[in-house]
Amino acid sequence: MPTHPTEIATAEPWDTVPGIQVTKVVEAFGRLGIDVSPTMAAFGLPADAANDTPLPFRQSAAWIDHVLTTFPQRGLGLLYTDLLTQLDNGIVGYTILSSDTVGAAISERIRFAALLRPYFGVALRDAGDGMSEVVVIDRDPPLVSAKTRAFFMERDLAMFAGAARRMIGPGRHFEQVHFAYPDPQLRDRYHEVFGCPVRFDQPESLIRFRTSLLDQPMRHAHSEAHAICETQCDVLLARMRERAGTATALRRLMLRRPKTLPDLESAAATMGKSSRTLRRQLQDEGTSFTEVLADVRTVLACDYMRATTLGIRDIGRLLGYADESAFSRAFKRAMKQTPREWRNGQGALR
Repeated sequence: MPTHPTEIATAEPWDTVPGIQVTKVVEAFGRLGIDVSPTMAAFGLPADAANDTPLPFRQSAAWIDHVLTTFPQRGLGLLYTDLLTQLDNGIVGYTILSSDTVGAAISERIRFAALLRPYFGVALRDAGDGMSEVVVIDRDPPLVSAKTRAFFMERDLAMFAGAARRMIGPGRHFEQVHFAYPDPQLRDRYHEVFGCPVRFDQPESLIRFRTSLLDQPMRHAHSEAHAICETQCDVLLARMRERAGTATALRRLMLRRPKTLPDLESAAATMGKSSRTLRRQLQDEGTSFTEVLADVRTVLACDYMRATTLGIRDIGRLLGYADESAFSRAFKRAMKQTPREWRNGQGALR
């Protein structure tokens, strides 16, 4: 395992996410005196969800979109500096905290990212002149609005800043922070969180720091505990990949052929198995061909609406729906918004 990783952990199109991704949003709004939990039922989310309750990704993302639009709050993601810590991330968090150095901790965060079901991916890269950067990697295509992506970027980098203080102690750790969204006019608050110059309307969201920081010892380094936690994470990651194998392969097959989405029989033939075997394997993974197809259609619909000027009817036709109303009903089931509502809520981050 490299001490200073450069690989990218991109965010997969997860079927479910841990409940903590929703419960912490409720908690963040609660700190501001706003109770958003009554809005969860309309999106099929249980108001009593625990941090480890698996929640459907689409509904969770659509709900976050909804509350950010209904209750707009500048700087909400900055609350995550102490709202969510590595200890909240269970065994992955303990693996990160017990690492020897900051570089090793970031490596573990990248390596086991899939266990956290992140919306964004993360990369660590050399920025030259003795500098390195932790960069936020967006989904392609994005599945949520610009407003929600901005919240996720703000949240994730604020969490990184908070983690740095807890893992290596107080002080100035960063040289610059960039955000790929407009200035929310909270410069004092941003400086309080990051302790360095912050720039907005940038091509990427990232934190830049001296490369020497990667060799900084961790305050809670513990080689024996780390070895135990790392082994457990390896086991969990292997199990997760085994369970997701067939559905993920089918999803990728469909996304490679967006203009001719296959039926069950042709997909099975392409994957080298019978339709009965494909159906059974998907059932073993807790899904079905129909559910995977619906998910892929939603992904493609978002991509078409974000990146083209095609009309709603034309997009529905491209995706194989009988008419515009059938497309609208299916899209609303997944995203809790009509296609037109979703498209109207989109916008460039810049």
